[in-house]
Amino acid sequence: MKACQEAKKIIIPITILTMVGLLFGTIFVEQGFGQGRQLIFQEARQWQIAADADTGAIAPGAVDAGDWSVWEVADFASDDDDKASDCDLSDPAGYLYSFPFNVPADAQSIDGILVKIVAREDNVTVNGYLNTSLSWDNGTSYTAAKRTPPGTGELPTIDTAYDVGGAADNWGHTWTVDEINNNFKARVVGHNEKAAKCLEIDQFVVTVYYTPAVNNPPTLDAVVENPTSADGQGVGSTAGNPTNQGDNITWQGTASDANGDYWYLAICKENSISTTSLAAPTCGGAGAWIVTATTTSGAQQTATTSTSGVSATSSAWYAFACDYNTDQLCSASSQGTGDAAQNSPFCTNHRPSFTIQSNDSPLDPNETIIWSSTSSDSDLFLVADWIGFYACKENNFATGASPGCGGTGEWCSATSASNPTCTYDDADNIMQDKSYDTWVFVVDNHGFDASDGVQGAESDYVVNNVAPTVGAADISLADSGGGNLDLTVPEGQTTGFKVSATIVDNNSCEADGGGSEIATSSDASRTKAWVYRSGVGASCSANANNCYLNLAECNLGPCGGSSDSDVTTTCAFSMWYVADPTDSTSYYPAETWKATVQPADDDNATSSTEGTTGNKMNSYLAYALVTNTTLDYGTVGLGNTSSEATTTVKAIGNVGLDNEISGLNMTSGGNTIIIDQQHASTTSGFAWSTGITATTTPAQELEIDCKKTTATNTAATSSTYWLIKIPGTQAAGTYSGTNTITGVTNETSTWY
Repeated sequence: MKACQEAKKIIIPITILTMVGLLFGTIFVEQGFGQGRQLIFQEARQWQIAADADTGAIAPGAVDAGDWSVWEVADFASDDDDKASDCDLSDPAGYLYSFPFNVPADAQSIDGILVKIVAREDNVTVNGYLNTSLSWDNGTSYTAAKRTPPGTGELPTIDTAYDVGGAADNWGHTWTVDEINNNFKARVVGHNEKAAKCLEIDQFVVTVYYTPAVNNPPTLDAVVENPTSADGQGVGSTAGNPTNQGDNITWQGTASDANGDYWYLAICKENSISTTSLAAPTCGGAGAWIVTATTTSGAQQTATTSTSGVSATSSAWYAFACDYNTDQLCSASSQGTGDAAQNSPFCTNHRPSFTIQSNDSPLDPNETIIWSSTSSDSDLFLVADWIGFYACKENNFATGASPGCGGTGEWCSATSASNPTCTYDDADNIMQDKSYDTWVFVVDNHGFDASDGVQGAESDYVVNNVAPTVGAADISLADSGGGNLDLTVPEGQTTGFKVSATIVDNNSCEADGGGSEIATSSDASRTKAWVYRSGVGASCSANANNCYLNLAECNLGPCGGSSDSDVTTTCAFSMWYVADPTDSTSYYPAETWKATVQPADDDNATSSTEGTTGNKMNSYLAYALVTNTTLDYGTVGLGNTSSEATTTVKAIGNVGLDNEISGLNMTSGGNTIIIDQQHASTTSGFAWSTGITATTTPAQELEIDCKKTTATNTAATSSTYWLIKIPGTQAAGTYSGTNTITGVTNETSTWY
């Protein structure tokens, strides 16, 4: 019952020390005049050893006024004005929910719930109080209600704060984290006994106390270097299979966290790490190779970092798994859980040095070219790296597990501990005279290429032009029939002679860019041959008898392409009728006719070769009467001798001449002058009695000693002189008959 007189309040502080904490109490006593003392409000607060963690005072995110007259959600967190009120005779029920709790999912337990309510009644006649209950299933079920104020008292008429529940009070229910975070709801039922007088609530906030999970460090289940970190020749980054400097190195690790925390993979340079609350850990000492972002417990982490700037060949690493937690913990370090190749340390391969290159060309096609390098590698793993040196035909080079020249391939390659050289010797010694594109490259035995100096420099292979040649045994000289040499045209030139040879050009028979490497008959400097009697030799002067020079009508056979060195040539020519015979009856029976071939190329380079075997020129007997093809003895008296008649023979073959003479009797009607009456002599003015008697058969040889013709335009000639003596009894008449003059080869001693 509220007193009508002004009340005075006496505040008596009480302090009590207990085994569990400190109790602070304040007793409010209202003293009235003429009446006994009445306890109208007593507040007692008890602090026990606090739970490990709490959510803090959380206001609802939504409300349902229910039976209350006024029920505002705007600001239940503060106590500066009325948020809820009821001014009717009723027991209104209102609801508060959507509290944004965030109790960690791994919390061990919900230990208590404290509801702080600031409330009052506006008149003592209300006899007001509140009943608060809590729901764990969003309002389907509720705990037993707790009365405010506790006991049997009523709310005071001034705003007063009450703690309902507490850090160790679970309201008679065993709570789960999900019920707190997702299904929590509060119900407040007011009690009012005075119409038009009000119950009022200024503040309603809830604090949930919980025991957080005991944090345990993650377990680093596995960590290895990823095999793809290295160059593909093995597993992991090892001395035999290092990671090339500048390439990435990758680790793969798996860790599990008993608290379900997210975790970091830290790869440190030293066995030292510092933890950080709710952030990435920090590697101590020389720092980190890499620290990843977080991933879920049990998931695999991949950590990748570049080896750029790593100067050491061997680099230790220490792996840690660290959780994402306010009380961050890290696993013990691991230097790998795989085989030795996948564990610490990782090995870094460095580029070799390549500073100087050269080659010794220009060279002839049959010479061996040498490419040289000044190159080295300072890495020392199990053994020192070696250097691979490549001379490539194209500017195309592959590094890595299978280094080598791309495109059309290499000229050569070689390996050495330092300064390697490589050589190229063409298998058939056929190389066109030109500059062959060449680029040089260096890699180490791990396929890591040099990047400095002359890596990829052009070092062209220059092949000299060499003169084409002909083998002596490959030269042949023949006539059109293919045998010994035979003249067939008297006092003229016989065609169809030919010199055949096989020309060899080590620059190929095909010129660079196409066409013939061997000069043809249309070129200024062209392939030639000359033919001569062996007695005058290859250095002879042009002479129709024994030396035919500059036989330039030399045709070339087909060329098989740039890899073919051989091509045939045939030089056709004519020979004059005076060409010296060399057969057994000739003036030069011990000699032959020989040929020398002089091939020329498109750069005017020449050589000359005499054929090994010569060929015989056969004797060619050819002659003709020059004058007096008709012997006219004129008119001769009986018993007399005629005046001298003459016949002249010319040598129009390649031999000297004598004559054989014969004839038929001369007749006139039925009368006859026998052939024997005609005498011949090589001497003009001879006596008839001293001459050679012509006969019918056999023919009589007359030694006219006509020399061999040596000038093509002036045939050698010799004359025969004739006389006829008419018998004294011969019948008169005009007589005619036929004399035959046959040329024969005379003694060679008379040819010149």
